[in-house]
Amino acid sequence: MAKAFKKISHVDVDEDEMLAIVDSGSFIHAIDDENHLPGHPIEWFSDEESRKGAAETACGGILRRLGLVRCRGTVDGNNVEIQWNHMRVKCTILSVLRLTKEGNEVIIRDDGGEIANKASSKKIQFFQHNGVYDLKIKISKPEDTDNVSPLFHRRG
Repeated sequence: MAKAFKKISHVDVDEDEMLAIVDSGSFIHAIDDENHLPGHPIEWFSDEESRKGAAETACGGILRRLGLVRCRGTVDGNNVEIQWNHMRVKCTILSVLRLTKEGNEVIIRDDGGEIANKASSKKIQFFQHNGVYDLKIKISKPEDTDNVSPLFHRRG
């Protein structure tokens, strides 16, 4: 993942944007809130909850889920809401498994793909860059997060 992060870091992003890897091998959305979403509140887990919520990296390393972070933003003009697991990761990860469990369909093609919300029929595009699938998200400031119709959320 560190090598992939170096490759994607060459994509131009504005100050209020971030890249997330669209990852078919991840079970959870992961972000290091303190580095990638400064100012967004973290719902910290207790030590016991953190020990239960570990994830294993492709090389066998263990990452602890330290808390939850919610953010809102836009992708291709569509409002999105994402609930991340705050973890000590170098690059932001969107889990294809989690996206599908949240009511989306994910289509992957050679040059990129799309995430389509089954309930709203909204679609957003992601792209392939240096062998990695990326999604560029324009992040809203924490105080600008009221009354948004989310794309990435669980129903009900």
